[in-house]
Amino acid sequence: MIILLTIAALASEVARPVAPDVSPPLPMQCAREVAVSVGEPVPFVVDGLATCSGVLVPTTRAADLLRWRVYADELDVYADWQADRWRLDVATRDRDLLWTRARIAQLEEPPPWWQRPAAQKWGARAEMLAIVGLTTAVFAIGYEVANQ
Repeated sequence: MIILLTIAALASEVARPVAPDVSPPLPMQCAREVAVSVGEPVPFVVDGLATCSGVLVPTTRAADLLRWRVYADELDVYADWQADRWRLDVATRDRDLLWTRARIAQLEEPPPWWQRPAAQKWGARAEMLAIVGLTTAVFAIGYEVANQ
């Protein structure tokens, strides 16, 4: 039962997710991204208090997030490639299936009467009879001519 449900889930068409829109700016949000270095003053800070709201993300975490974004884009390209390959495999399978069906239909048709074994046997018998008859006639004519 689980296998059937898995196959049904895989066979169902899933819509591609839509990328989220850019969020509108919030009130008191910082206007831009700023790099913060050790020992330098932090922008948007007056008397030790922030003048706007934002998130300070460690550099390695930001790099990891960018790498994950690149990875997600590559997965998207790979998924599109796999889908194209799957469509190609289905087209090849359909072509092979049509050829096989045509070949089966051709093999199931009865052969023409002259290609049937009984007709070929009778044809061979008639051919042999004609050869023996002609050979006998030729020898008979030759014997008759020689003995006159």
